[in-house]
Order: sequence, then C-alpha cells, then structure tokens
Amino acid sequence: MNQSTPKIFIYSFVGIFMLEIVFMVYLHRQMVNQKILNEFESLMASGAEHRDALIEKYSPIKIHQLIAENKEQEIFITNLNGYVLNNAENIKVLNNNLPLVQGLDTKKDQLVIDNWKDVPYIASAHYFENGQISGFVVMFQSTGPIHEMIQFMNICSIIAIATSLIFLAMVYSILIKIQSLQKRSETITFQCLNSNNL
Repeated sequence: MNQSTPKIFIYSFVGIFMLEIVFMVYLHRQMVNQKILNEFESLMASGAEHRDALIEKYSPIKIHQLIAENKEQEIFITNLNGYVLNNAENIKVLNNNLPLVQGLDTKKDQLVIDNWKDVPYIASAHYFENGQISGFVVMFQSTGPIHEMIQFMNICSIIAIATSLIFLAMVYSILIKIQSLQKRSETITFQCLNSNNL
C-alpha cells in the first residue's frame, strides 16, 4: 500500500463529508419550508371551510359544533371591529377584543400572524357575511409541530455527522494498521532476502 493512501482517503472523505453537510443543510431547509407551507395551507383551508359553514347557517349551535369538532386549531368568531362573538377556550383575549382583524380586507382570506419562529401561534382571518351578521372567522394554529420537527431534524443531523466522523476514524485506523502490517511484511521479506544473500 502506498504511503499516500491514508492521506488520499482523508482528503476524499473530507470532500464527501462537506458534500454531505451541504446536502443535509439543503434537505433540512426544504423539509422545514414544506412543513411550514403545509401548516399554512391547512390553516387557510380549515378557515375557509368554517367560513363557508357560517355563511350557510349562522347560529350559536353551529358555532359550538365547529369549535368542538376542531381539535388542531383554535377558532374565534368576531365582528368587523374585532369584538369576539364566540371563541375556543384555550386562547384568552383582553376585553373580549381581537384587534388584529380591524381594517382587514374583506375580499380575501389572509394570514394575519405568519411569523412562526417567534410566536406560539400562526393565524388566518376569513371574512363571512350571511344576512344576519358579518365578521371574521379567525383561526389559530400552534407552531409547536414546526418547532418539534426542526428539533428532531437537528438531532438527526448531529447523529449523521457523528456517525460519519466515527466511520472516518475507524477506516483511517484500519488503513494505518494495514499499512503498518505491510511495512512489517516488507521488512521481514527484506531481512530474509539479505540473510539468504549472506
């Protein structure tokens, strides 16, 4: 075995290791972005579905039914000024008012809280009008699943990096032993040849 073999192996492994890190960072970002997109799409779809149900029939029983059926999100029903007409129990608001819907566009559904990194909930608002009342269905969804997935992926990345480094150390030590055995074998062969020549 050539003496430069361990060095060639180390350089090759470092190159592959750097590519692995770049790939893991790219994969990490793609999966996080996809999870965030899925959470936003789920929130918007659920809000639109509840809005359509209230347009069809607005009643305290219907509102209670929508709130009871929805386990993943928190629902608020407000008037146009943000006064809370009905809501889930888990999120408390001051003075029964939700100011984030004040002045919102009534022509389209929209995300009103989308900064998932710094807040415990993302939120969307969906305008409804059914003849009796007009207002917003406001949906809140926890950002906990996003943070949990990121934490899990960080742990997986650390394990993958540690495994790669352990593999490098093992293969390098095996190559060194093979090279050492080869040198010893060459030394013994050389000594045998010398003794035969004498």
